[in-house]
Amino acid sequence: MLFDIRTIVGALLGIYGIILTGTGLINDTTADQDRTGGWNINLWAGIGLIVVAILFLTWVRLRPVEKRRVAHDGTEPVPAGSDAPAGEKGTRGGTGEPGAPSSRPADDAGTTRTRPGDEPGTSQSRPDGEPGSAPNRLSE
Repeated sequence: MLFDIRTIVGALLGIYGIILTGTGLINDTTADQDRTGGWNINLWAGIGLIVVAILFLTWVRLRPVEKRRVAHDGTEPVPAGSDAPAGEKGTRGGTGEPGAPSSRPADDAGTTRTRPGDEPGTSQSRPDGEPGSAPNRLSE
């Protein structure tokens, strides 16, 4: 939770908000108010930043990041409370229920999934015959 980006953003906004609010309370001159149309802009901007910082920090507390594990084969994320890896043969999506079909058809067949061109000795080529990945529209 400490290194969640929402915590960092909320803390920075809160610090800047406190600084601006303090500046608005201590250093409010008539020259500043003439330039801003009679508003104490430092005070109001600081209060706004503090409110947004509180919203960010509340968001972190109410919706923490869900930690996920990676399956043994590294292909599918597994919920943190699961006992079996996702798609284990004979279980329902890694929940450990025996006899239920797997969520991955390739595991039921006992084979691994491959994409076209993944087999040894093959490579995908561009439409113009050059080896490589997808065609580059900028070079046409």
